[in-house]
Amino acid sequence: MQTLQETVEKYYQFRKYVQPDQIQALLFFLTEVGETCEAFLCRALSDSLTIGENEKIILQQAINTGHYADQIVDIQAGWVRNSDRLRKQCLKDEIGDTQMMLTVFALILGIDPVGAMLDKMEKKGFVQESPVENLE
Repeated sequence: MQTLQETVEKYYQFRKYVQPDQIQALLFFLTEVGETCEAFLCRALSDSLTIGENEKIILQQAINTGHYADQIVDIQAGWVRNSDRLRKQCLKDEIGDTQMMLTVFALILGIDPVGAMLDKMEKKGFVQESPVENLE
């Protein structure tokens, strides 16, 4: 079975994406976090989910940070952003984009993101009995 890292690397090759540097990958991740928050807030409001004022404020701050990170990436030479901001967002797609960009950021830093998660869990006393597999 292909690892998360291998899948992301093959996707980058398939799309002919240029590998971002550390700060660019972090900015792309922040952009995706903002888009995920925006999609969640839209879905929550359309589903009439009760969201407190403090939660709305922090979600809006994350959305604004994502917009700002997106603007910074937009002005950097060589980067072309997709049109996600121009259409209604799908929460599932945004979660996938966020996961991918967190993975890219970790890999650029030489960190296995799944290994980092499992190491953190182990520090809290949790021991994984079998390898982690995809949920689908």
